[in-house]
Amino acid sequence: MKVLILDDNSRVGMELVPLLVSKHYRVELLGREQLLADDEALVAINHHSVDVVVNCFNLQSPEEGGLQEHDIELVTRIAELCQRERLPCIQLSSAQVFSVNLAQGYIEGDAPNPVTRDGEMLVRAEQAMLRLCDISLVMRVGWVFSDSGAGVFEDMLMHLETGRELVVYSGLEGCPTPASDVARVVVACAEQLQAGAECYGIYHYCSSDVTSSEDFTEAIIATCQQYGQVDPEKVNIKSVDNFQKYGAVPHPALKCLRILNHFGIKQRPWRSVMASLLKDRYSATTE
Repeated sequence: MKVLILDDNSRVGMELVPLLVSKHYRVELLGREQLLADDEALVAINHHSVDVVVNCFNLQSPEEGGLQEHDIELVTRIAELCQRERLPCIQLSSAQVFSVNLAQGYIEGDAPNPVTRDGEMLVRAEQAMLRLCDISLVMRVGWVFSDSGAGVFEDMLMHLETGRELVVYSGLEGCPTPASDVARVVVACAEQLQAGAECYGIYHYCSSDVTSSEDFTEAIIATCQQYGQVDPEKVNIKSVDNFQKYGAVPHPALKCLRILNHFGIKQRPWRSVMASLLKDRYSATTE
């Protein structure tokens, strides 16, 4: 199997590449800059050279300045090419398409109700892909974290390590999901699509543990303290109630039964992966 990864420098993209290589699959890469600058880059979407396309571009775009009209146009071109070439496309999306938390979690059939512009743009990107490519799979995921590059997780660690004020949003809940776990799920879906599974449409995946912003922060602090990297006396946390006022983005919990029933993919907890990431981070600094 040969997989074309769009935006391979994204958090999920950076986990996908080594995972695919470890399974002896071939990969072709198109970075964010190339996708935005080169109109001819998408010539790589060709059934003679690749078997599956994975579009990571939209998932991280909100952190790269926000989704724009040209991003929707890019999705449209990707969808049209995948349809023409009859190439399955897995497009990553986000729980940002929903707003308030539901106790039971959102299912794929629930109507999106985004409260942010990026959430609205993600809905448009989903609709464009599903409308134009009938062999596409839109995978909505929870808040994705990793230790690769800049992002909310890295920003939290820097604040905790240096004693700078860290704003924690009271009442903000969701399922933090490791990028490595999302990559695992994407590869499992790609393998089954390549084998002939006709499982398309919208699917949800997130970690198995719903947590609050406060509890997630406390878990980070507790793990960091084990390595002497965070001084509890210097931790400076500001808890605020109205997270929307401060521009925080909701990532409500998703119900993931459909991906279990169709692909046999089970959810995994995030805590052990987070502990492993921090162990690797701090072990490297002491070597």
